[in-house]
Amino acid sequence: MSAVNEPAAQRPPSQGTAAVIHRGLADLFLAAVAIQFFLAGLGVFRAKSHGSQRLADSSTFDPHRALGTALQVLAVLILIAALAARRQVRLSVVLLVLMILQSVWAGIGGDAPALAALHVLGGLAIGGVAYTLHRAGRAAP
Repeated sequence: MSAVNEPAAQRPPSQGTAAVIHRGLADLFLAAVAIQFFLAGLGVFRAKSHGSQRLADSSTFDPHRALGTALQVLAVLILIAALAARRQVRLSVVLLVLMILQSVWAGIGGDAPALAALHVLGGLAIGGVAYTLHRAGRAAP
């Protein structure tokens, strides 16, 4: 039987600790995603046009950008914890890949607006993956 399918009592202690850390990080990530949507909306409604400056370049998006960077770091930590716990590894990889794509889509900006608009859909997908990680963490022993 692999360590992934072993009952919690038979897993090495380090895997149990890693699972607890993974669950906590996933929960924190999910909460931060909700805050991230709020910060994006706040940036949109606070932004004022300044000549040829793009809306996305406005400093009102700085909190959204900063939290996005923190979420990328958190996604890496989630993947490390998933690997250590030997659980939810694929979903954690998907989360990290989506976070990387978020930066790409946001960076494209005015050069390809239709592609940059994927940033919003990516945020929804990230929220869905984060919620799935949260639910899986609650269901696992």
